[in-house]
Amino acid sequence: PATPPEAVVAAQVQAFRACDFDTAYALTSPVGRAVAGSHERFRAAMQADSRYQPVLGHRAAASVHRTHSNANTYLEVFSVTGCQGGSSLFIWVATRQLDGLYKNCWLVEYVTPIKDAAVIKALQTTH
Repeated sequence: PATPPEAVVAAQVQAFRACDFDTAYALTSPVGRAVAGSHERFRAAMQADSRYQPVLGHRAAASVHRTHSNANTYLEVFSVTGCQGGSSLFIWVATRQLDGLYKNCWLVEYVTPIKDAAVIKALQTTH
């Protein structure tokens, strides 16, 4: 419960860099796990989906924007340099769990690539 969302997101970013799907899955919220399915399905989906290839085994990741949209939701955008070169933007959304086994813990709800040109341009002009 004392682990801040920034640390949880950073740990998952590093887990994807190391292709450590056990850690990445452990940092995923119950809602995220329900969407992803089992650990094996999560790993297979991440490896098979070309949108996520830049994150897996990436060379570097730099935070370009972070914010709390409310007391229980944290968003962080990373510029990720893939192992093949080239950079992509991804957003991590973490939520504070309000009940259950993980009550008051921050876990990653989802990660998604940012493809909207207007969002990319806005993020690039703020830094």
